[in-house]
Amino acid sequence: MAWTAWQTAFGFGAPDPDRLGPAILKSVREAGLRTSWTEPDPAYERAVAEFAAAGPGRIPLRAASAAAFALEPHIRAHALGALLAQLTMPGVPELYQNTEREYRALVDPDNRAPFAAGADDAHTALVRAALRLRRAHRRPSARTARTSRWRRRARRPRTVWPSPAPAG
Repeated sequence: MAWTAWQTAFGFGAPDPDRLGPAILKSVREAGLRTSWTEPDPAYERAVAEFAAAGPGRIPLRAASAAAFALEPHIRAHALGALLAQLTMPGVPELYQNTEREYRALVDPDNRAPFAAGADDAHTALVRAALRLRRAHRRPSARTARTSRWRRRARRPRTVWPSPAPAG
């Protein structure tokens, strides 16, 4: 739980205990090790909330550490590389509202916010380029290719062999 809390806080960049606490609580409930949605442990959940507020939710990680700030270009490159892989792998790319730009959301209600228009960034440029490439270089899926072969075969004229003459 501690690793998840610090990693989430670091990735988010700026501390916001009002948003970080619920995100960490959701992750520990979904893990189901000490608490869950169906069998909550109030004492453990209180300890998780206090930990998130006292540590990861309080310290501005990237601003507090020169090393963390130096990682920013590498973090951005990693995020854009993961996005490129997601958008170009086989299947339908999954894009949610507001994710065409850099998207810093944790849990509800973050992911239910109304559409917010904003300036284009590197993330937007990558989404547009990858979707343009997908459209320009469409390849049928394996299932579509099999179905098309079957249909072509079904349209070919069939050779009809004469029946043997009935005996007698």
